[in-house]
Amino acid sequence: MAKNFTETEVVKTDKLLKSDKREVVEVNYIYIGPTQPGYKLVKNAVYYGGIPDYVEMELIEKPHLRRLIVQTTDYADKVQKMNIKGTPEYDAAHR
Repeated sequence: MAKNFTETEVVKTDKLLKSDKREVVEVNYIYIGPTQPGYKLVKNAVYYGGIPDYVEMELIEKPHLRRLIVQTTDYADKVQKMNIKGTPEYDAAHR
């Protein structure tokens, strides 16, 4: 089963509830880092409804890359931060 997470904690569900309407909203993620050897993490790969298990296994081996899987709604902001030297996103992308 696919898993979702925020930058600080792992969320145990693939869907989030909007508090005002109580409707279920699927969260989509995108990997903004460089393509990794073995092609398990490919730059700009989008994961609909959560993070696949094979990606989670890669993140266990390379936990610094977790910072480079972001919600699609945060894509532009995180890519900009990834290109600014000294930010956590930059450090994760250039390890």
